[in-house]
Amino acid sequence: MRPEEPVVASGNARIGLWRASPGDQRVIPRPDDAGVLFTTTTFSLVNSGNKTKFAPKRSWKVDVDPGDDDDKIVGMPRLNLKSMYNDPSQMREAIAWALFRQANVPAARHTYARVAINDGYQGLYSLIEQVDKGFLRERFGSNDRGNLYKAYCGDVGCATLEHRVGSDGDDSGRQYFTRHDHPDLTYRLKTNEDDNDLNGYDDLADLARVVNAGDFGSDAFRATVEDLFDVRSFLRWASLNVLLGSWDNYFATPANYYLYNGGQRGAAKDFLDKPYFTFIPWDYDNCLGIDYFGTAWQYTDLLDWPANTKAYHQGKGLSRIPLVSNLLANHDFAQYYLDHLEHLLDTTFTPAALTDRMTALWPRVVPSAYHEADFPASHPLVTAVGGTSLGVSSSDGYLFETGWGTASSTLTNGAWDPAPPGNHIYGSGGGTSLFYAEPDYQKPVVPKKLAKANGGKPARVVPDVSLVGDPNTGMLIGQTQTFPDGTTKYSEYRLGGTSLSSPLMAGVMALADQQAGRHHGFANPALYAQYGTPAYRDTVAPDQPIAVVRNDYLNSVDASDGIKTTLRTFDQTEGLHTTPGYDDVTGVGSPNGQRFLAALAAAAAR
Repeated sequence: MRPEEPVVASGNARIGLWRASPGDQRVIPRPDDAGVLFTTTTFSLVNSGNKTKFAPKRSWKVDVDPGDDDDKIVGMPRLNLKSMYNDPSQMREAIAWALFRQANVPAARHTYARVAINDGYQGLYSLIEQVDKGFLRERFGSNDRGNLYKAYCGDVGCATLEHRVGSDGDDSGRQYFTRHDHPDLTYRLKTNEDDNDLNGYDDLADLARVVNAGDFGSDAFRATVEDLFDVRSFLRWASLNVLLGSWDNYFATPANYYLYNGGQRGAAKDFLDKPYFTFIPWDYDNCLGIDYFGTAWQYTDLLDWPANTKAYHQGKGLSRIPLVSNLLANHDFAQYYLDHLEHLLDTTFTPAALTDRMTALWPRVVPSAYHEADFPASHPLVTAVGGTSLGVSSSDGYLFETGWGTASSTLTNGAWDPAPPGNHIYGSGGGTSLFYAEPDYQKPVVPKKLAKANGGKPARVVPDVSLVGDPNTGMLIGQTQTFPDGTTKYSEYRLGGTSLSSPLMAGVMALADQQAGRHHGFANPALYAQYGTPAYRDTVAPDQPIAVVRNDYLNSVDASDGIKTTLRTFDQTEGLHTTPGYDDVTGVGSPNGQRFLAALAAAAAR
């Protein structure tokens, strides 16, 4: 089930919530003595998030009573379940939200949830508190009935907070939306949206006007901005955000944040005439090293954020974020921001402090995530396929093969940055199961050091076998596709991943079935029986570093916006190791063509 629009429950559908111990080894723990804490048949589901809309593991938004905000689950009318699909650690958002709360920045609360649909385990999710009326009531007390805006990229562009002026000189709230019922509002009102006396956006226009006017370095500018905006809370957010290297918010995008005008303390009813805004952060899966643009966000110039957004905009300009740029042009504001940043580096953002946070999160993450990450590949009745990097000569000859693990360096001003091998970007998976015992077919083959890597009794180790998976040495495929200019035409590109390795192995086994004249069925015993024979090529680490140079279009289509040159170094497998014999990157090795097919056919005939 992958709904792009909210699907309202029908029939016997029911949602339930109960407590579970993070250490519970069951995939879907049953309710404890406290029982089911909340259940209802009136709810809706919709997939959320841009990056995860087409991912195997999608994020979800659950409304527990569509159209009625009075029904609540753990105090909230809706749940944000983030899949953490792009976060192998499963910890990034947990760390970010905890740091914001510690810095006294108004921010959502975070916990974890195991999610199952129809008794099918979906995985470990981040449960993020919704920024809504309940959130406002708890954070702002009696000032909880103001205007809450959520920022997107929409009808008037992205939510830059630049001063907007119409052709007739009008700079009122009318410039910040096209019409109230537009499906893609840049600044979307989440409260008072149907109140014609409050939904004119004039308070937002006041904020943009003040932030973009005057001498930014002057005391007058400082006083005017502080009169309608919680500057210090925002600067504390800014100092943490730049350390987290989080770009998909009021930085590169800019979007994915909230602004709340609750008015001055003691003057809540006058919030429209005397606005006082607070910045509320949102969406922190893309932080602490998560990047899609070849940008080292953590090395952003502390006082010039836009300078680091060129790659994000594909060389076509920089992000425009006056709420950061103009405030940091004021000495007093910049000093507060830098002082707080230094405070963070001395206290909560030290390596030791972050290690302590990860150590505390580890036992909460591991049991739930392992069920998801290793299953079903780790199941003893499944063939787990790893990936390799494969060297092929110009005459289609076999040159070399090693474990797939790629590190990348970018050619910058005539030098590789960082120095080779660079930063790890992707690779084959593998390791030892926490849950499944070592199957009989692995016992004669898998080294005890791997089988007992988790301590205790020997356990199942993956992968079983491997084939090419490195996109740099993968397969060339072609398909008809739609290009950014709207044209549809045939194009070719490289493809990789263990999502290549696995279907290749399925094809190899189809050939093996054909040559044997029968189905092999469950293949693992037969695969391991050929270990150490010419049926496999033993994939090992190279004697010396091997790398390829890649040139990629910055706009993914042509060279008009420039070319990015990277050095991709092979066999950078992080905590896994490509070794002679069985290893946790490539398993028993890669099938050796016709020798593999002949060996399996001969074994099947016996």
